[in-house]
Amino acid sequence: MIPDIWQTYGVQFVVEIIIQWDRELLQFLNYWLGNRVNDLFLGGFAIAGTLYLFIPVAFWYIYSLKKEMFRKNTVLLFLGVFAGACFIALIQGAVPRPAPIMDINLLPYEGKMVIPAFIYEGKVAHSFPSGYAQAAFSVALALIFIDKKNRFYFMLGTFLVCLSLIYMKVNYPMDIFIGGVLGALSKKLVYIIDRIRRRN
Repeated sequence: MIPDIWQTYGVQFVVEIIIQWDRELLQFLNYWLGNRVNDLFLGGFAIAGTLYLFIPVAFWYIYSLKKEMFRKNTVLLFLGVFAGACFIALIQGAVPRPAPIMDINLLPYEGKMVIPAFIYEGKVAHSFPSGYAQAAFSVALALIFIDKKNRFYFMLGTFLVCLSLIYMKVNYPMDIFIGGVLGALSKKLVYIIDRIRRRN
């Protein structure tokens, strides 16, 4: 479905090409990675991602790392996630792109683990951009700001969550990419505002 505003400005053809590439990339990743091990491994990451379980885990990590900075760091992390969620809500309201799991031609092959409907029910009409990816990137970058030496593991966890969302057809690759960009920008915005506030 192409939003009317895109048709108005004559970019429908380009958008359709991008959407087609997006669908083909999703199908390629899904069938290239498709096996029973990934069904369970990436399926588990997808369920954790859609339940936002990485947020309480991040709070626990921050508390165990720097108890004296727990309040400040968790507030900044929360504000980064919240700011990104606001951007996501605005875009999703203007771009009603259903999740790939709603496309009968993109349904998982027989036997693949499917995320329980109650987790994503009500969200399947708004796949673009991915709020899960936005939150995951916001959290990961906030943790990297606090503990740079473990940045590889934070980004690895974020990558696996995002890959699992594509694999389980919760989001398209473009949904993940734009969600990740918004997550990074919202985190950066919050830390810039905090830095300005401390200088004044």
